[in-house]
Formats: sequence, structure tokens, C-alpha cells
Amino acid sequence: MTPDLFKISNFNGVAAGQTATITIPAQGIYRKLVLIYKESGTAVTLSNMQAAITEIRLKINGKIQQRYSAAELIAINALYGKTFLDGRLPIFFAQPWRRQALGEDVFRWGMADVQSFQVEVDIAAGRTAPSIECLCYWQQGEEAMGTIRKFRRFNLPVTATGENVWMPPVLDAYVGVHALSSNITDVKVLVDNTEKRNSEVVDLHDLMDDQNLVAQSGYTHVLFDPSRRFEDVLAMTKPGEPNNAVQDYRFIFTMGAATGFDLLTETVGARD
Repeated sequence: MTPDLFKISNFNGVAAGQTATITIPAQGIYRKLVLIYKESGTAVTLSNMQAAITEIRLKINGKIQQRYSAAELIAINALYGKTFLDGRLPIFFAQPWRRQALGEDVFRWGMADVQSFQVEVDIAAGRTAPSIECLCYWQQGEEAMGTIRKFRRFNLPVTATGENVWMPPVLDAYVGVHALSSNITDVKVLVDNTEKRNSEVVDLHDLMDDQNLVAQSGYTHVLFDPSRRFEDVLAMTKPGEPNNAVQDYRFIFTMGAATGFDLLTETVGARD
């Protein structure tokens, strides 16, 4: 069935220094949302978008499924080849950069078993006459929400150069981790003492470049499916034992400077 494209504009609390909220109709199937942000009636530039939207949260039944700033969302989209357009923040559920038709569609958000769907947008103080609309790429259908893409934010304090260990939660399968730091020189990833990655950052990013993925300035990307085939994600269960969870999952970052940083995890699994 051909998807529809339409706007909804009934955000509440749209003002500088406030959280704007909107309830998205919990029906049909969502392939993509686009937040359209303007100031004084004009679509904002890249630098203004990055400064204006400090955090976005997508909630299903009151629980956060995705969380990031505008700057982070723009960087993740650019990694996958999406060029920024003034005033527009696309949020992809279906993923057009996947290499198989099933892979493109598998993460779309069906609403058949959803009671509520909200988007919250934190607007920085000092912005001038902000306004927000939401463009929905949506299709009719009765489809439950299955496996979806989720983003969580963490912080790693760093007090010394050299190796620093971070242990992310063992929850969903990992598409990758996006560290907001250019001070990382080497990355090692261990799953129950088995090495999944052990290389310089330049080699991690070169592996992505082989697949036409674009590493972003100021980020260290550790992708487990640079092939863009969803079956290559890193499962948090032991091979051949789907009910046996991984016990030890750790990243070892070799730091060239003792500067802490935030990380975004990109995972796929059942909604929280």
C-alpha cells in the first residue's frame, strides 16, 4: 500500500527554554517522522538547528525508545548518507540504506499494540519565535510493533590517557556505538572474552568507508553491521543459545587525552 505524507502541527509548549510535546496518532504504520523547526517563520540552518534542539525523546506507552540531541541525530543520519536540509530533522524507522527490502522495512513502527506515542523536543533558551511541525511518512495497516531501533545515551568519565574500560548494558542486539570523541586512538570490544573488534579507529572507519558510510568529524563509530545487513548486528546472546545471555560485554578505549565523553548506543530489539 502506498504510504501517505502529511503534517501535524499541534505541539504544546513551543517556546524558548521549554519542552515541546506532541501526541502522534497511535494507528497504522510509521516509516519516518520529520521534525520541521523554524524561528521567526524561517527554516533554521545547520548550526542553528544544532544549537536550538538540545534533546529529542520518542516515547511509546510512556517509555523512552530513542533519545538524542539534534546535533547527534544529524550526525547519525549523515553517517548513513542523509544530507541535512534547513529546518528538517528526519527520524527514520524504516531504513532506506539497508541492502535488503526486508532490512529496510523490519524496523518500522507498527501501532496495533501501542496505546500512546509521544515526541518531546527540548528547545534551548534564548531562541527567537520557535515553531515545530511533524511530517509523518505513514501507511495504513494493522501491524504490531516488533523489533525497533533504539538509542540510549551514556557518559564515560576519563581521568587518564591509555586504556579506559566501559561496560554497556546487555539488553538488545547492537548495531553499533557512537562515541562523541576524537581522542580515541584504538578500540577493543570483548564479548565473554572473545574479541569482536581490536583495531585503530582509522581502520574501523575505513571498514565503514568500504560500504559508503561516512564517519562523522568528532565521532568514533564502532559499527557491527557496516555491511548494512541487519542479520550482522551483534547479538547479546551466546551463539546457538538464544536464551543464554552474554555475561561480559566491554569496550576498551585507548585515549590520547584524559577527556570524558558521551556515547550513543544504537541497538535493535523489542520496545522497552
